[in-house]
Amino acid sequence: MPFDWEQLKPNHRLTEPQKRLVREIGENFLLKGTGIPDHQKKVELKKERNVLNELVQVGLIRNNWNHYYPTFQALYYLSDTLRDNYAEMLHLIFKAIQALYEDSGPQRFSLQQVEQQVNLLISASSGTLAWRGGNVYPHRAALFLLDFTRLVSVQESSPDTPVAAVVATDNILDYEDLQLAWREELALRPSRPNLPVASVPLEEPKEATSSNSAQPKTDLGNVTVTPPSPTPSPSTTHPELAKSIVEVAVRALSDKPATLDLLEFGDYADALIDLIQSPKTQTPLTIGIDGPWGSGKTTLMGMMRDRLDRERGETNKEPKAHTYGSMPGSTIEKRVCGRRSHSKFSLRSENR
Repeated sequence: MPFDWEQLKPNHRLTEPQKRLVREIGENFLLKGTGIPDHQKKVELKKERNVLNELVQVGLIRNNWNHYYPTFQALYYLSDTLRDNYAEMLHLIFKAIQALYEDSGPQRFSLQQVEQQVNLLISASSGTLAWRGGNVYPHRAALFLLDFTRLVSVQESSPDTPVAAVVATDNILDYEDLQLAWREELALRPSRPNLPVASVPLEEPKEATSSNSAQPKTDLGNVTVTPPSPTPSPSTTHPELAKSIVEVAVRALSDKPATLDLLEFGDYADALIDLIQSPKTQTPLTIGIDGPWGSGKTTLMGMMRDRLDRERGETNKEPKAHTYGSMPGSTIEKRVCGRRSHSKFSLRSENR
């Protein structure tokens, strides 16, 4: 069954330069088989490089191994032929993983095993499958397995072969088609507000013809947010709301950690704090927070710091190399290795 690409259409507005950038990253990987080096792209974009981080945050591209790749949702902006071909190949990959799981049970399947099973499925189709407009490569389509965490977990490999192996969950037994799998994946994703996209000038908004004109809606695939009406002014009726809007706008142009919990990290911060403060937690213990630039590592650490400091009645604005919590020797720090940063929360016993 052909995939309904309107499922991937984001309701938040992208500028034409942003759409071209998503299209460039998607076509570069699917046609050439490589990601775009992040440093190279940032140098090319110069003052507009922040748009890369914004597209990562809204889920249209991802940064792995210091390279940019498309997400499954980015297929919406690609040509019909290219996206239809890779949707069909991704469907075959899921059917192949399902067959392997049914035969062998839960275990790690290498990409080579999956590709062999895909070839068997293609052979069994008696020539009913025909790729339009060129070759379609299973190892490239496998990149989009990263977006279907309900069905599989992925072992990542290298810039040229992003996926080395997969481990299927028992949900793979329920797989029927790609369209249904995507809807089920969206249903499990946490809702979050749309992040502002401000590094490239937006199109000029049209003037409303009446006070009841419909407000534009924004969406991240599974949640729709309607912006507040511009009248009356929030600065006069809701000062806190006005302050929040300003903070969000500034955050879009800055690499500083956010003060608003836009990514809904509160539950994670609470869980980590409970672990740190629990008398049952044995030290030494290291908790790693790993992710690409702009994914919110420092924001999460700062949130933990602020909550721990409030409990202790302290205030400290410096996020690095600070001591937290009720356990002796607990420290939080951020280390940068090359272009990929790694944040570590380390607990160690000390004699005091």
